[in-house]
Amino acid sequence: MNVAASTWARRSTFEKIAIGLMLGTSAGLVSSPRLEAQEVAEPPVAAYGPVEYDPATAYAADSVVRAADDNFYRAIKQVEAIDPATDDGSAWRLELVKKSVVLDVPGRFDTVTDAWSFLADATITSRATVTVQLAPGRYYFETPLCLDQKDAARILVDGGRRPKDCVLVFTRTNGIEVNDEGGLLIKGITVQAADEGASQYTGIAVGHGANARLENCVIEGFHLGVLASDGGRIEAKKSSVTTTADRANTNGFRAANTGVIILVDCSATKTGGSEYSAGFVATGGGFMACEGCVTSNWEAGFHANRGGDMKLRDSRAEGNNTGLSAFKGSAVDARDCAFTGNTLWGINASTSAVVASGCSISGSRVGCWAVSGGSVHFADRRSRIRNCSVSALSSKGGGTFDGIRPEMSANSTQTTVIPNSTPPGQVILWN
Repeated sequence: MNVAASTWARRSTFEKIAIGLMLGTSAGLVSSPRLEAQEVAEPPVAAYGPVEYDPATAYAADSVVRAADDNFYRAIKQVEAIDPATDDGSAWRLELVKKSVVLDVPGRFDTVTDAWSFLADATITSRATVTVQLAPGRYYFETPLCLDQKDAARILVDGGRRPKDCVLVFTRTNGIEVNDEGGLLIKGITVQAADEGASQYTGIAVGHGANARLENCVIEGFHLGVLASDGGRIEAKKSSVTTTADRANTNGFRAANTGVIILVDCSATKTGGSEYSAGFVATGGGFMACEGCVTSNWEAGFHANRGGDMKLRDSRAEGNNTGLSAFKGSAVDARDCAFTGNTLWGINASTSAVVASGCSISGSRVGCWAVSGGSVHFADRRSRIRNCSVSALSSKGGGTFDGIRPEMSANSTQTTVIPNSTPPGQVILWN
């Protein structure tokens, strides 16, 4: 087996799914040459002299020593008899991490911010990791928690196995912000808005080409739960957004302005009013891929707008006003998805293209609505439209349905073309 192939074989299922969705292929079929482009570059390692820490020596500011843990530290002031391997950040900062280290909060450090300041400028070698280990409890913030670090791919912020036991509470401010490349992993925490229901802020925001990973996280009460924008990238699994915020454009997960979000087994749930809201959103050239995701009680469960691109696999929209909507030049590819009990439309395509394969649509006023030049192409595997007042509706400037005719049953009207605008609705074409 060549090096590229063995590298692929060692990847986790989540990594394979995320890369497969990003490249538009099945995860198991991604070729190893293309995979190599996904590898994280090795950071440069500075050449430090063998200066062993000596508790009897007085060190000037900016002195660099190697401590007993084999890591290097830089003094931030004149210091004597303070061991850098146990310092709380009052005298030393991490400079070069050769051996993995755990920073306990609270414990060695009083706050998350103290621990992050301690490691913020460190170089972390490829064989080492830094874990910021949060004890169970509630941590309060009045400013955003900025987690930027050039080698963030080797950093884990870990709240443990139960997110509800480790809660970061943000009062009238954004939550976590990441604006550096690297791929920071955040695991097992709840990010919560203190003023749930009225928050105008964002729970986790990644932008400006940065990237971050979320695992087993909960985001509660924010106007925008998780946002990737301006080239930012987020990969998340087993994470959820919940909110009662009822402001316009409230979103669960949002990929905007060329941002990218890859999601596996994630959910977005809204309680209270649903007007002008969406659970999963790709807009402004943003890209979103969802595998095994669930959305409920929004204006739109899944929503692509203004050139957004969305891929859905084995995902569900339940109890929204619209299950899936695509507007203004967007594209959605939905396969093996279920749009169930959405009040108005199961699928709504307006000036956009939707591909549906093996999907189930049921319990809506209109199963599929194509409007203003929008189209729904039923591809590959037969989809089903059941228990809707109207199965497929084309109106307002013309919409098109084509491909493999869905199985339609128990609908009040099977197919309808309404000539209520100019040009009238187009003829529905079925193979």
